[in-house]
Amino acid sequence: MNKINNFIQKSGFKVLSLANLSQCEYSLILYLLNCEASGLQQIVTTSHELSALINHNEEKIEESIEELHKKNIIKIRSNNNKYHVEETDPYSLSLQLDLTKWKIDEKNTGSIDDAIVYPFSRIDEKSLQIVKKSKKEESIEEACLSVISCFLQKENLNEDDIKNNKSSAQILVETYPLEHVLEILTHFKDDIKTLSLLASSWEHYHDKFLDENHEIDFSQAKKRHSKSDSSLRKEAIRWLTKAEEKHLSKDEISILNLISTHKHPRRQLFWAYQAKHNYKNLKDFFDENAKHMLPVTTSGSIIKPPSKKK
Repeated sequence: MNKINNFIQKSGFKVLSLANLSQCEYSLILYLLNCEASGLQQIVTTSHELSALINHNEEKIEESIEELHKKNIIKIRSNNNKYHVEETDPYSLSLQLDLTKWKIDEKNTGSIDDAIVYPFSRIDEKSLQIVKKSKKEESIEEACLSVISCFLQKENLNEDDIKNNKSSAQILVETYPLEHVLEILTHFKDDIKTLSLLASSWEHYHDKFLDENHEIDFSQAKKRHSKSDSSLRKEAIRWLTKAEEKHLSKDEISILNLISTHKHPRRQLFWAYQAKHNYKNLKDFFDENAKHMLPVTTSGSIIKPPSKKK
């Protein structure tokens, strides 16, 4: 079971989801996984038996076994000591649970690291950018080390600690405010086994955190939101009075007008920030007011930060 658990923790199923295998190949792998979980590290069978077990014709099964063997996803040996499937001869099959030995075409399917499904993550770039709100903003490198240290619950990290966790830690600190990541890691320190698990299941842990820490002063929270909205509107109006001086374009003026009059100005600032490269003369405005941004998802839902314990 240790090998199976390691396979799951290394996101083996997500790697399989990107492998572009045939239906028969997936059926074979799932059957071998079930055997492995039942304590059968290898099975001796024939194509005819497998055909009855997984409901695919024998020819398709033999083709699939050959393909999976070429990709080093399964190991096979026939009774004539050759790695070849004969129609009537029995052969032994086992699953290669070490993902690093798989030979998957990464040009078409992506690498093992790409298999982790991260919120707001894309192959080329992120569709959402969330700016950290701390005054003394740490570098990405320092933030990653903070996350890894918190996750492993030790201050002195070695090279393996950093190497094994840096990729997932970087996604977390680039996607969410550092203080929220650290708070959730601390709260669920006994439940989160890998950083990739937190990254791919962030919404689950985030909502669970809110449920367990629901003591919120809603009236005070509303006042703080109103104060931030008002402050942002005033800044937008101040910039509008200097439109000529700052050589603002019509689009840039339109953005400021929207922010200064909208019911939810901080949400509008967040969306405008995603296209900031189109508003070059508003760079200073974005930098000065990033602290007011209210991140939202593509469906318009607010990304709520974890509440502070009292």
